Amino acid sequence: PWKYLCMPQLPCFGKAMAPPILGPNAKLPLLLSVVMGLQHALAMLGGIVTPPSLIAGDACFPWQFDQELCDAKQYMISAALIVSGLLSLVQILRFRLCGGYTLGTGLISVMGTSFTFLPIAREIVVSEISVEKNSGMDAYGKFLGTCLVAAVTEILISFVPPRLLKKIFPPVVTGSCVFLIGAGLTATGLKYWGGGVFCAENDLSRSAAFGGPQMCTGNGDVVLSYGAPEYFGLGLSVLIFLAFVQVVGSPFLKNCSVALALFFGYFVAGMSSYEDPASGESMGYVNDLKIEAADVFTFVWTTTFNIGFYPPAFIPLVIAFVVTSVE
Repeated sequence: PWKYLCMPQLPCFGKAMAPPILGPNAKLPLLLSVVMGLQHALAMLGGIVTPPSLIAGDACFPWQFDQELCDAKQYMISAALIVSGLLSLVQILRFRLCGGYTLGTGLISVMGTSFTFLPIAREIVVSEISVEKNSGMDAYGKFLGTCLVAAVTEILISFVPPRLLKKIFPPVVTGSCVFLIGAGLTATGLKYWGGGVFCAENDLSRSAAFGGPQMCTGNGDVVLSYGAPEYFGLGLSVLIFLAFVQVVGSPFLKNCSVALALFFGYFVAGMSSYEDPASGESMGYVNDLKIEAADVFTFVWTTTFNIGFYPPAFIPLVIAFVVTSVE
């Protein structure tokens, strides 16, 4: 197993090695189990952190600013990681219930945030803050409350035979849904790549009104216009490293390539600096202001959201639960 996990798949090494086959009741050595667990943790890290970061980040823009929800970003990320770990234990351990039913699959799987719900959550938060002028915390609470009601759909689906579900929702249907979700997030990724969502969406309007580009803040101490070569280069380093790992990396590295690419980009940003042409001052792309301001130790229940219900999102959330059930 070690040779398969760690051997790079280079053309000069010949044909790729086939993965070892283990029996259903076979036990992995302890060290190998720890390494595989680390691989799974790194693979799921980006997917769990991104949704709460984007949802809370929407409340940080001036035109839809909500101080409380914006400040809750770190809490929401931490809560997502903690709850993902706890629910993954329930899913893997598989507890027996009455009537021959079980809670959990008993399979190696991860319970985490889903990108399927991300566009709906962002739409609720943005509309409640910018249109209805409601609190961002209450807006997110309405999303959570609506999810609690719509989640009954997924519970009912769990009693439907899998063979029937595959006939109702063939791969072409579920695959198209997942593809469209990813395509919808591509625009957001490009905006962050160029320097940030705010400066991306206001660059042309500011240039027309004031004759100058909209500057991008939130990138350490560096403030440049949207699409600056410096921002593009940092993002490109992540993309190149990701492609490199996918081409020549070992199976272990490939499975956690997204997290490794993000770590690499962060490392490059931390080691790089920008020299202001006017003052000659050297500024970093990374600072520790938010880390220094964060509490050393806190509890999950220190921040709460007022649970509510958002009727326009109920049907879309039901559809989202159906999609995630048959993925």
